[in-house]
Amino acid sequence: MPCASASSGSARPGVLLTDGSARGMLAAARTLAAAGFRVGAAAESPHAAAHWSLAAHGRHLTPDPRSDPKGFVDALAGIAAASRYSALIAGSDAALRAVSERRARLPPWLRVGLPPPPVVAAALDKRRLTDLARQLGVQHPRSETCETLADAMKVADRLGYPVVVKPHSTVFADGDVLRQRSSRIATGRSALVRMVPDYGSPFLTQEYLSGATYSLAGVVAGGALPAVAMARYDRTWPPAAGNAAFATTVRPPADLLATAQRLLERLEWRGLFELEYIGRADGSFVLIDLNPRPYGSLALASAAGAPLAVIWTRELFGERSDPVVARPEHRYRWEDADLRNLVWAMRRSDFGAALRIVRPRRRTAHAYFRWSDPAPLAARALELGSRAIRRRARGTRASHPRSQRSSPPEPRRRVPA
Repeated sequence: MPCASASSGSARPGVLLTDGSARGMLAAARTLAAAGFRVGAAAESPHAAAHWSLAAHGRHLTPDPRSDPKGFVDALAGIAAASRYSALIAGSDAALRAVSERRARLPPWLRVGLPPPPVVAAALDKRRLTDLARQLGVQHPRSETCETLADAMKVADRLGYPVVVKPHSTVFADGDVLRQRSSRIATGRSALVRMVPDYGSPFLTQEYLSGATYSLAGVVAGGALPAVAMARYDRTWPPAAGNAAFATTVRPPADLLATAQRLLERLEWRGLFELEYIGRADGSFVLIDLNPRPYGSLALASAAGAPLAVIWTRELFGERSDPVVARPEHRYRWEDADLRNLVWAMRRSDFGAALRIVRPRRRTAHAYFRWSDPAPLAARALELGSRAIRRRARGTRASHPRSQRSSPPEPRRRVPA
């Protein structure tokens, strides 16, 4: 099927985005639509935020890539053929893995731009990131691969609590399905005992480093970084170690960009990426994670002049962009995460923190809300409300075992990226 150029005025090229419930994919949809692309949003639920956005030209339902990766890719193939999409961007680790491993099932004209499957698998493997950092002399936390709880306890005793527990890959196989787990902090041995069974085998036990979290995101194409955006996490949710609830763009140091580019070249990655670091008091940065895909606070990069999803999509269509670096002092707020931070601060009687949270800030992009596109925030509120209802229902059934046995099983719920 012939594909229109991204600069063609007569026929807007279509871009299909997966994981329409994710904050980063809503941001991608908005920036792509503003740049003139025809955007299709795919998700497992009709209540996905991107489905409610005016940026979405098409709204499509797919199976969950964790529980049915083959059905997920087959659904994408059918959607691309029926709606004439020319490019595809996977928005989560599960979707990325499913698309990479089954890319032969997609129409030949659908541009995914992914490196070969072994490269994608390596980019999703946190052990590979640690190995590369060690080889290149990049600062990284002390980390060991563990097979059992006993292994983790020995490592934690050597490193000292708290420790960070990570799956070897954010998405990992558990029988016939994929499980998705984020990193968590074990403050002591009892917490470690509770966590380890959720992480499969092997998993990583890593030293905990204090300090501000930084995000260095961008696009890798043609051995270069045509776009980068760096931000400092001013608040996270959960507070100790979570995703960015409020962040501010900063100017990336030249030496950090150089080492990041060397690492990504050695990995042979191309496409969107986010590297996460801990900033130390001496001005150095310690590498802690890689997300080889769109990430949660993607809206911040776009608001600061670096529309990463647009630049990568243009690369997919063979168009080169002038190098761009996100402007400093632009801000990002994840609304419901910062609301949780506000409640947390008030419960601790930390009124200074509460005032900082509610203080209006100029040049602030929001995860969901826009005056010109308000419905995604309503979709998010409905999603959170339905989660609360499900949690309450599960708690009620747990306190009444007989009624629990007679109730249908709770459907698997997608974990946001």
